[in-house]
Amino acid sequence: MPQLPETITLPGSTDQAGKGYKNQGMTSLRLTRLFEYKGPAWYEREIEIPEGWKNKDIIIFFEQAHWETSVWINNKPAGKQESLSVPHQYNV
Repeated sequence: MPQLPETITLPGSTDQAGKGYKNQGMTSLRLTRLFEYKGPAWYEREIEIPEGWKNKDIIIFFEQAHWETSVWINNKPAGKQESLSVPHQYNV
């Protein structure tokens, strides 16, 4: 399985991991991130499903996805969702 060149600890955010550009201009009273990341972010994880879980619902849960997520399992698309207001969930 190919490995992505960088890592990030989950749960967590690109901001917490220091990914993106350091925000230099905190001049307003609005909420700002320390690091501004824009663009796609790819995450990969190798998992093994125990034999005892056969025929059970297994859900991938993204609590605060920023707009669009797509899930691939074994190099095959498993779904795509777009929303800023609700978690993205995939029954795999």
